[in-house]
Amino acid sequence: MVSYTSSLLENVEIIHIDLNDYVLPIYGVDYEKENAIPIAVKRLDELLNTADGFLISLAEHNGSYAAVFKNTLDWLSRANMKIWIGKWAAVVVMLLAIAWSTQGGRFNSIFEAINKIAAALAPPIATVFLLGVFSKRGTKEASLITLIAGFLMGIMAFRADFIPALSGNPSIITDIWGIPFMMQAWWLFCICCVIYVVVSYSTEKPTEDQLKYTWEKPWLFLTEKKFQGISDVRLYAGLLLLTIGILYVIFCVVSYQIMSQASY
Repeated sequence: MVSYTSSLLENVEIIHIDLNDYVLPIYGVDYEKENAIPIAVKRLDELLNTADGFLISLAEHNGSYAAVFKNTLDWLSRANMKIWIGKWAAVVVMLLAIAWSTQGGRFNSIFEAINKIAAALAPPIATVFLLGVFSKRGTKEASLITLIAGFLMGIMAFRADFIPALSGNPSIITDIWGIPFMMQAWWLFCICCVIYVVVSYSTEKPTEDQLKYTWEKPWLFLTEKKFQGISDVRLYAGLLLLTIGILYVIFCVVSYQIMSQASY
C-alpha cells in the first residue's frame, strides 16, 4: 500500500523503512538504564529526522497496531525527547486557551476578539513564512529572532489595548492613537520584515542545502506544469482569488453607499 501511494507522489525522494531491519528489545526502564539506547534506535531516529512527511502502513493485531510498532515508538520517544516537549507544549497551550476563554465577554463580539488576537500574533508568522520562501538570504537566526521579537511586540500591543478596557478606559492604540487592529497588524508586519532583513544580513548566509526550500521563481508553481483541468489545484486557487476580489469590490461599494447616506 505504501509503495503504491508513494508512486503517486511527484518530485519527492522516497525512503522505504522496514521495521524488520531495526530489531529492538522490548522497552523497559531497567533495560535502558543497564544497556542505554540501542544503536538501531539512534539510526532510525536520525533517518526519521531527515523526512518532511511519513506514509505508514501497519499490520493489524487484535484490532490494533502491531506490538513491534508500539515498541519502536517507545524507544524513539526516549531517543528524541522532542516528543515530550510537544506534549507539554500542547498541555500549556490548552491551559492558556481555557484561561483565555473566560475573557471573551470583555469584547463586543467573538469576531472582534479573534481579529485582535490574530492582528497581534500573525505578523511575525507571516513574515517568516513569506520571506523564508521567497528570500534566498534569510537565515534561521533571522527567523527565530523575528518570531520572538514579533510575538513580544504583539503581546505588548494587545496588552496596551486590552488592559485599559478592563477598567472601562479607552484602549491606547485603537482609541487614543486611532490605529485599528488591521493597521496594527500591518505595521507589526513591516517592523518584523525589517528585523528579518537586518538579522539575515548580519548573520552567515544559508547553505545550498537550506536553499532548496526556497522558490527559484515566485511564479514557477504556475508555469512548471501543464494545466490539468478540473483536478488542478491552481484552478480552485484562481477561483478563490477571484471570489475574494469580487467580495472586496462589493464591500467597498456597499460601504461607500452607507457612508453617503449617513452624510445626508
